[in-house]
Amino acid sequence: GSHWRTPVGHWLSSFSCRREKELAKVTIKKEDLELIMTEMEISRAAAERSLREHMGNVVEALITLTN
Repeated sequence: GSHWRTPVGHWLSSFSCRREKELAKVTIKKEDLELIMTEMEISRAAAERSLREHMGNVVEALITLTN
């Protein structure tokens, strides 16, 4: 898709495809995503990525982002 042409898309595509597929399988809650976006004042993409990396654990994601 066209979204890969953005700098962030390019940065993400440099990660291993396997990692991306694993992260894509993680189920995340919309309210958790919104909480992180509000608390940390970060973009939706950044919040989603952090949540997925912590397997949807909003507490761990927030702790990592605040450190």
